[in-house]
Amino acid sequence: IGSGGIANIGSNDKVELGNGTIAATADFSITGSGTLALKGSADKGTVFAAHDHTISIQTDVDSDGDSAMTIQSGTVQQSGNMWFRRMYLAEEASFVKDSVRVTGLSGDSAIVQSDGATKDKLEYFTTGNHEIKHSAVQVSASEARELKSLLTNSSVENAGSGKLTVNQTGNSITDVYASAGDMAVMQQALGMNLGELVVADHKTVSVYTGTEAVASAEAELTVRGKAEFGIGATLNANLTLNSGATLEVAAGGLTMGSTLTLNEGITLGDSTLERVRALSAGESATLFTGVDGLTLGSTTYSTITEENSILASPYFSNLTNNYVLTYTGTDNGSLNITMVSAAVPEPATATLSLLALAALAARRRRK
Repeated sequence: IGSGGIANIGSNDKVELGNGTIAATADFSITGSGTLALKGSADKGTVFAAHDHTISIQTDVDSDGDSAMTIQSGTVQQSGNMWFRRMYLAEEASFVKDSVRVTGLSGDSAIVQSDGATKDKLEYFTTGNHEIKHSAVQVSASEARELKSLLTNSSVENAGSGKLTVNQTGNSITDVYASAGDMAVMQQALGMNLGELVVADHKTVSVYTGTEAVASAEAELTVRGKAEFGIGATLNANLTLNSGATLEVAAGGLTMGSTLTLNEGITLGDSTLERVRALSAGESATLFTGVDGLTLGSTTYSTITEENSILASPYFSNLTNNYVLTYTGTDNGSLNITMVSAAVPEPATATLSLLALAALAARRRRK
């Protein structure tokens, strides 16, 4: 179908689509106040192949029994009422409704009825009736929005200025991106384990164990890949950076108000590393503020003063031994990296040096 599309399905009319493909050679629309009825099979159903184009469905969509809908390529955007039980998404194919874009990430990507018993109306993804599987979910709303669909092995991004609240028990979220607005992720009593966490300038991400922020504790949040925090970013969660993670944090550090755990083998991102390497002897760069408890590896610290500073290189593997960590304490503490004038020996090296000196002294006494 070219740019002409399917125009003006009447209010009492129904266009039935069985197994087959609607292929777009240009952007086109299906308009009117009638209904587009899906009457294909459950395993594939009606296929929409938009290629590099957008198919805009402005009519109501109603599936017949187990009939499915498959988006093979491009984007399908739907603005009327919609009832269905299952929709399949090919990799990089997208479905857009009510400022929510769901993009397939693998051959298992789908939007399905959560209980599987009856078809329900899809509205703003706020009713909790649908499960989104193996997909990237992007919300672009200017007003506050709550996402209640069950997310299974899916990422979520707030690309709109309104606050996004993700509120469903059993969510399995792979990545979180607060790129344009604040985010709150609720009902995470078991904690979150993310591949990537990105919080843009002056944005806040909060992760709580219960359904209400006021009455809930901050949840455990582990990042094993990229952790990127912009200028004035805030995180309300007990953060752990695992070995292999990359930390990119803007000048001034990440504001927390919760606990922080750093495991050995983290790397600093390019911008952060450049800023740290530009320090002169005695100068410091702040990585985190508002830290209510610090654990390095398996050891918890109440404070780390300059006199008993900790070598930074075991925790940030792309730093030399010219840098140490200091921590101002559990009451709204700051974790800083300080450049020292001479390389600090690693503990094992320092121990060997002391033993050598002791042996030399003993030898001189014998003489």
